[in-house]
Amino acid sequence: MIETTENRNFSINTQTKNKPLKLKTMENKNFSIKNFIESLEKRELTMEQTEYLENNRKNFVELGYNCTDSNLIDKRTILAASIAGDKELKSEGFQKPNNILNYCKNYENLVCSCKIPVVEELNPQWLGEASNITISDPSISGLYFTPSRLGTVLNVSKMFFNQSENMENELILMMNNELDNKLISTIFTDYQQGNNDPILSGIFNNSNEVNYTGLDDIIELPYNVQVNSGLGYYVISPKAKKEILKLDSTAFSNNTLFGESYIIEPLMKDGLIGYIDLSKLIVCSWSYVDITIDNQTKAHKGENLIYLTGYYDFKLVSNDCAQWIDLGD
Repeated sequence: MIETTENRNFSINTQTKNKPLKLKTMENKNFSIKNFIESLEKRELTMEQTEYLENNRKNFVELGYNCTDSNLIDKRTILAASIAGDKELKSEGFQKPNNILNYCKNYENLVCSCKIPVVEELNPQWLGEASNITISDPSISGLYFTPSRLGTVLNVSKMFFNQSENMENELILMMNNELDNKLISTIFTDYQQGNNDPILSGIFNNSNEVNYTGLDDIIELPYNVQVNSGLGYYVISPKAKKEILKLDSTAFSNNTLFGESYIIEPLMKDGLIGYIDLSKLIVCSWSYVDITIDNQTKAHKGENLIYLTGYYDFKLVSNDCAQWIDLGD
């Protein structure tokens, strides 16, 4: 018997914390979300489940984090399992679905905070035959990335798992996509965090907004970024697309917008249009995901609530990598 959740540095949701959880051994050495949910419903965690969750939490704390979450799973393991159909940890990681994050610079499966080097300008010089190289700093700076908590909740039917053995893999992919979607909607916004707000500010908050006066301002956006950063993409919300077509029904032609590549992003804050050098947008994710199962609140509907918390950070290399207009006002 576990005496108290506090003594074991392990807790579950409030619906079960006041009832002791019995431990039993389990031959299957693979962590299964389905089995984890069943164990919570029975108020019985296997010894292996408890040790797995405790060890993950201890590892996270040892890395220097103030860990408020307890049920930490290693998403590398479950994602590799869901894609490969087995429980082996695949070193090559997993390929994101076809979304806008694929255009960014991604650092995945990080284990601690880190400083990523950014090369701004190496200042190469053409030299005369007898000329010396002028000494100058190579302008290699760095951006510091530290994990921030990003959460979501899913309603999952208890009958879902009973359909086939592949349903757990489907759920894992859906869970990961939910976190990706929430991350995308946060990145591509002008949201600014408050003093007591733990959510990261969107990239448009720190980049350059253009006061909109007409279609020429939209056409000018690529130039303002390209002269300072590099080639990029128009990133367009659905409402911005609608407003552009009202102004010029032929604006989208030959798979371009005014001759530039574009991406329609439904998860972007509606009304925004930006031009972004996405190769200069760095997105970091950490290897642990917190999972909390609430199997009682929606029990009368035959559903489990699955709360997820992932750890992410993102930054533009510089403010000059993006310019944007709000057509939603």
